[in-house]
Amino acid sequence: MTVSAEDAQKLQSAIEADPSAELTLDVSGKAVHFGGESVAASIPDGAYDQFVKGTWDALGQLLEARDDIEKTVEGLPYTSGFKG
Repeated sequence: MTVSAEDAQKLQSAIEADPSAELTLDVSGKAVHFGGESVAASIPDGAYDQFVKGTWDALGQLLEARDDIEKTVEGLPYTSGFKG
């Protein structure tokens, strides 16, 4: 998860002020909660799905999508010598 530079400064200041402060990463809510405050956070869609849906098996996902992958490869010009 990432936060804006301004929000990262807020987090850093809060941690420096109280190193024992609790931080909560709210993946589904895309936020970081700390010291009674919250800041918005972003997370790439793939990582978000892995956390929220529990889809950690990247190899399994690739194997399940074999037909779609092959179709995509066939449409890429650099995999067919730029023949169009």
